[in-house]
Amino acid sequence: MYLTATLFVMLFVQACSKEEPAQPHVELTAHGPADAIEGRVRSAADAPEAGVWVIAETDTLPTPYRKIVVTDDQGRFVIPDLPPTEYRLWVRGYGLRDSAKIAASPGMDLELRVTAAATPVEAAAIYPASYWLSLLNPPEQDADWVSHFKLGCQLCHQVGSLITRIHGRATLDLGLQKASYMNLTADALGRDLLLDVMEDWHERMVAGETPPPPPRPAGLERNLVITQWGWGDGFTYAHDAIATDKRDPSRFSDRPIYGVDLANDRLLMLDPKTHTTGESPTPTFNGHDTPWCGQTYKPLGSDAALQVGFGSLGCPSKPAVEFGADGGSGRNIRWNSMRRFANRYVPSLHVRSL
Repeated sequence: MYLTATLFVMLFVQACSKEEPAQPHVELTAHGPADAIEGRVRSAADAPEAGVWVIAETDTLPTPYRKIVVTDDQGRFVIPDLPPTEYRLWVRGYGLRDSAKIAASPGMDLELRVTAAATPVEAAAIYPASYWLSLLNPPEQDADWVSHFKLGCQLCHQVGSLITRIHGRATLDLGLQKASYMNLTADALGRDLLLDVMEDWHERMVAGETPPPPPRPAGLERNLVITQWGWGDGFTYAHDAIATDKRDPSRFSDRPIYGVDLANDRLLMLDPKTHTTGESPTPTFNGHDTPWCGQTYKPLGSDAALQVGFGSLGCPSKPAVEFGADGGSGRNIRWNSMRRFANRYVPSLHVRSL
């Protein structure tokens, strides 16, 4: 999950075509700035590829790190302010196949060549989840059902992402039964009706239906530089992060970024200078400190406390290190369960021009 603008970031968590990425033609032309990777992206026909993303990522820092920029009209890019380490560099763009990841380091000036997606289905693999969700046909003239679907499903799940659209009726029904709250939500929506709607959506996509292609970033959108760090673990439910005061956003530059893991009563911390993360338990009000795996749900009109069911997904492991009351020294934490789950990411955005 990415906690930033949908248009620019959320699409990077989606899986792409099962085909191997295209192998790019790479030329090292000259040395660029010592803390940046720059270059150009061109098509197989030698035309500049404007409005495509160039991504540099690494696992060599204390926490996973990624920086994303967009090419200009001439296909040029600059990935600035990179920590001195080795990166995997790759290109993604609407209408293109994802490029292979190549080794790169700050100071390089590269020319990358990419190829077009072979089919509309291959091209659509990287479209935002909301575009895929637009193909869903809810019950006609039932605003209450749509509202309940959004609140009961979309509130937690990115409906339209790959994992939500590749499974048919039987597998989806089995998945709903893994957590009591999801199961209750399905019953409230009308289980057969919900499964009928989802199966129709799934079958049309299996048959090759795709959403209309999104536009590539243009204008000022191409000036965004997105930096992402991994934090939390597979159980993290952090919808909020703060780094400054919105009344004076120039305050606290390069100071720690904090986020609330509301499902686990934890305050997360990222130090963007040292690229390290930490967490600290958060006191709760009036003893409302039921752990994730012990959460229950009481249906309306009943005194029965039902297990919500998140325990079926596993329980959080205790962190090895916490950050101190002074805001933390940027010490890294390691989670026993980290490698079983995808990281959550906290972003930083700034604007640059070539």
